[in-house]
Amino acid sequence: MNRTAQEILEDARQLPPAEVDWLIESLLIREKDEPEADVEAAWNSEIERRLDEIDSGAVEMVPLEDVLGRMDARILAGAANEAGARSSQSRGRGRRSV
Repeated sequence: MNRTAQEILEDARQLPPAEVDWLIESLLIREKDEPEADVEAAWNSEIERRLDEIDSGAVEMVPLEDVLGRMDARILAGAANEAGARSSQSRGRGRRSV
C-alpha cells in the first residue's frame, strides 16, 4: 500500500518533537554529500583558473592596502554626496513658489 505525502505528514505531526527534528534534518540532508562535492569541485576549478591568470600575467595583482584605500574613498565620497543632497533639500523646505 502506497501512502500519500499528506498521510505521512499527518503521522509525522504526531511524533515527539525530538523525532520531528530528526525527520526534518534527515529529509534536508538527503544527498547532501553530492551537491557539496559539486560545489567544492567548482570552487577548485575557479581557484585553478585564477591562479593560472596570475601566473600568466593576464591579471594584475592589487595590494590590499590599495583596495581598502579605494573603498574608503568611495564610501567617503558617497557620504559627502548624500550629506550635500540632504543639505540642499532642507534649505528648500521653508520656501514656497508663488
